[in-house]
Amino acid sequence: MKALLWFIILWPGLLSAQVSFDFEDDSLSGWEQLPANRWEISSDQSLNGLFSLHHVFDNPDVGVDYIFTDLNYPIAEEPVSFSFRVRHSYNPSRGNNWQLYIFSQYPDQLIDAFVFGVNFDGTDDLIKLWYVQNDKPEVIINTNINYEDQIGRENAPFFILSRDPNGIWEIKYNPQGDETELVELGEGIEPAPCDGKYLGIRYSYSSAQDRKLWVDDLNVTGQFYEDITPPRLDTLQITGLNSLNLYFDENVSACDMHDFTWIDSHPDSLSNNGAEIQIFFSDKFPNRQLQQLQIEGLEDMEGNFLSDTVVDFTQYLIEFGEVLINEIMSDPEPVVYLPAFEFVELFNTTELNIDMEGWSFNVNSKSYTFSNRVLSPQEYLVLTTEGKENYFDCDHIHGLFSSSTTLTNSGAELKLFDQYERLIHITNYSELSEYDQIKNDGGWSLERIDPGLRCGGIENWGVSRDEKGGTPGRKNSVADSGTDMTSPELTFIGLPDSNTIAIHFSEPVFISEGGDYTFTLDNLVPASPVFHTTPLVADVIELKLDKLIRAETIYSINVENIPDCEGNMLNEGVISFALPETPKPQSIILNEVMYDPFVGGLEYLELFNCSDSYFDLKDFKYSVNADENSTGSLNWIADCSHLISPGGYVVLSSSETQLRDLWDLSRKIDVVGLSTWRTMPNDGGSISLFNRSDLCMEKIYYNDFMHHDLLADPGGVSLERISTSKIPSPWTSASSSVNYGTPGVKNSQWIEDAVEGSEINISPQVFSPDLDGHEDVLEISFQKLPLGSLLSIYITDLNGLEVTSLIENGISGNLDRYFWDGHDLNHHLVLPGIYVIHCRVKTRDSEKVYRLACAVSYK
Repeated sequence: MKALLWFIILWPGLLSAQVSFDFEDDSLSGWEQLPANRWEISSDQSLNGLFSLHHVFDNPDVGVDYIFTDLNYPIAEEPVSFSFRVRHSYNPSRGNNWQLYIFSQYPDQLIDAFVFGVNFDGTDDLIKLWYVQNDKPEVIINTNINYEDQIGRENAPFFILSRDPNGIWEIKYNPQGDETELVELGEGIEPAPCDGKYLGIRYSYSSAQDRKLWVDDLNVTGQFYEDITPPRLDTLQITGLNSLNLYFDENVSACDMHDFTWIDSHPDSLSNNGAEIQIFFSDKFPNRQLQQLQIEGLEDMEGNFLSDTVVDFTQYLIEFGEVLINEIMSDPEPVVYLPAFEFVELFNTTELNIDMEGWSFNVNSKSYTFSNRVLSPQEYLVLTTEGKENYFDCDHIHGLFSSSTTLTNSGAELKLFDQYERLIHITNYSELSEYDQIKNDGGWSLERIDPGLRCGGIENWGVSRDEKGGTPGRKNSVADSGTDMTSPELTFIGLPDSNTIAIHFSEPVFISEGGDYTFTLDNLVPASPVFHTTPLVADVIELKLDKLIRAETIYSINVENIPDCEGNMLNEGVISFALPETPKPQSIILNEVMYDPFVGGLEYLELFNCSDSYFDLKDFKYSVNADENSTGSLNWIADCSHLISPGGYVVLSSSETQLRDLWDLSRKIDVVGLSTWRTMPNDGGSISLFNRSDLCMEKIYYNDFMHHDLLADPGGVSLERISTSKIPSPWTSASSSVNYGTPGVKNSQWIEDAVEGSEINISPQVFSPDLDGHEDVLEISFQKLPLGSLLSIYITDLNGLEVTSLIENGISGNLDRYFWDGHDLNHHLVLPGIYVIHCRVKTRDSEKVYRLACAVSYK
C-alpha cells in the first residue's frame, strides 16, 4: 500500500510529506521505468510482507535499468530521511551493482544527484554515499562496509539515510533487516545541495545476472514543494570573446536559439546543462561597451515561463598596450650589479587589477603560460627563470621561463597575449651593439624610453644608464616622454612567393579586424591582410592573392587609412612593384662608400639600381677585402624578400638604428642593418657585389687618393660615384654642404646625363672644385660621334701649356662622358682662370679637333 500524507503549510505549493512504498497493493502507480517493463511488484522471494519491488526482465545482453518517481522539490532548510530494504543476490562488481539516487535533476541520468549504493564509481564493493555534480562523483560517506563480505547475497539489510538542514548526511543500517538496533555507519557533509526532484533505483547487470535485485519498504519523510514559479536568471557570465554563460535558480527545459537575441542576432549554437546555458554568437562583443541580451520564451522543467527579460552586460578586456613589455635583460653576463639571470619586465599602465590567469608570453615560437597571477595597478612585474626569483631585489617577480637561456643575445620577438590569445603587447629587440657600441659586451638591460608610446619601434629602446645595469621593478633610467605625431610610411615591398605580397612600413602599424583600412592592387583587387595576431601589430603586412603575380607586369598597391599604434594615420600611400629579374652586371651598382667614419660614426655602403628593372636584395651577396686582387667571404645582404625599384637606393650598415640616428635619416630611406657586416679597411680595399650564382655584378677599389685634394683628412667623408658612365675612377668626396655624406639619397657630386643636342657639350662652363657640393666637377659629353672613333682629350691654359690629360686614343661609343675635377697632372688643384679643352676625334677617314673654353673659379 502506498501511504501519502500531505500537510498544507503557509503558502501554495509547500507540502509536508511522508511517503511510504511497501509495494503490497501490486501497483507501481507514480513510478516510471526506463527502459519500460523491467520491474514488477513480485511475490517471488519478497523481502517483507507478500510483495516487493523486483527486477524481472530477462535480458540477453548487459543492461542498466532505471525506475523512478517524482517527489517534488525538497526544502533544503528542513530535515529529510530515506529508508529501505534491499537484496542483491549476486556479488557486486564493476558491471553488477545497484544504487538508490536522491534529489536527482534528471530521471534516468545521474549527473546531479546524491547516490547511495555500491560500485557506482570504482570496484571496491564498499557501501558509499556520493555527491554527483556535472557527472563528477565525490564520496561524502565511505562506510567501510564491504557488501560482498559483510552482507552477502542472501541478506536484505535495512538502511536509513538522513540529512539535516546543515547538509550533514548520516547512514545507519541493520544487516539482517531489523528496523531497530541500527548501527551507525558514518556521516559526512555535502559540498552543495542538490535541488532535483527525482527518487529512483539504478541497476547495472551483466547478461547472466539480471533479475537479482529486490527493494522494499521505501519510506521518505520531509518537506517538499511543487514548483509553480518561473525560473530566475541569477548570473550572466561572459566566458569568451563571443560567448556567455547564463545561470538560473533551477533547471530550464530544452531551449531554442531564438529564445536569445543580441543586436538583432541569435546565437550560432547553445548548450543546455540544466540550470546553466552556454550560448555562442558569431560576432565578438565590443569591448567596454554596454550590451543587452534579450531572453524570451524560456521555461523551467515544470512549464513555468520566464517573462521576457533584458539583461545588460559589458565585456571588459585589457586593450593592446595597457600592459607593456618595459625592460629586457637578454645578455646578463658579464654582470654589472644585477643577478646573472635573464629577465623581462612588464608594466601595468592602468588603474585596474588584471587577472593574468591563462595569459601567455612568447619568445619567438616558444610560449610560456601564466597561472595564479594578478597584476596590480601601475605595477612592474619581473619575469625570470623558474627558481631564480629570490636572487632579485624586487617586490613583484614571477618565475615563468623554464630555461636560463630563453632570451637570445642576438635578438628575438616578444609577444604578450591574454587568455583569449588577443595580442596585448609586442616588441622586437636586437643585440646590444645595435643600441650602444660601448655596452655591447653584456650585463646591461634594454629599457623602454617612453611608456606612453605603445610601440615606437626600436628607436624607443635604449641601454640602461642605471649604475646596476638595469632597473628591474623600478622606473626605467632612460625614461623620457614625447609625442608621436608621425604617420607610418610605405618603405618597400617584398615577394615571399608568387601570390604573397609583404608590405614594409616605416614603423609598426595597428590593424584591427573590421577596421576601415583598405589595400587595393592596381585599384581593382581589394586584398585583406593575414592576421598573425589580433590585433595585427607589425611593420610588415602580408597580403595573400587569389592569383599569381605575372611576370613583366608592373603593379601598384594603394593603401588607405593605416594607423600606427598611437593613431597617426597614413591616409593614402602608393608603391609599385614587379616580379624581380635576375640581376646582371652593372644593373645595381655600388654608389657611395663610407669606409673611414668619424669616431662614433658608422661605415656604410649605398647601392643604386641604375636599371629599368626590379631586383630582390635576397639575391645579392657582398664581400669586403683589403687585397684588391682577391675576394673575401661572401655574405648575404637580405634574409627576406626586399625589392629595390628602378632608380632606388638601399643603404647597408652594421646598425640600421644607429645609422638613422647619426644621419637623421627619414624613415622613407631604405636602410638594412646587417648582422654579418664586414669592416672596411681604412687604408683601402675592394668591395664586390655578387648575385645568387656568385657572378660578380661589380667590383670597386677605394682608397684615400680618390678623395678631393683639398681634403686635409678624409676621415668622416664618404666617397661618391659621380655618374654611371664607365670612365676611369668616377668617384670623388662628398660635399661639405651635405655633411660629407648622402646615404640613401642622390649623391652631392652627381652629374646628370647630357641632354641630346650638339656633338660636344661642357657643363658647367664655370665650375669651382672647392668641395662645397655646388658645381665641383666639369662634365664633357659627346654625342653622334662615329662609332669606333679614337678620342683624345687634354686641357691647357691660355698659354698652351698642358695642364692634364683625360684620355688618350680611347675608343668612343654611343654616348661618351668624361669629367675634370680641377686637378693637374701632379694631382694639384689648378689656379683660377680660363682653360682650353682640346678634343681630337680620329676615324679611318678623317680627324677633327674641337676646342672649347671653361673657367675655374674659387669662392
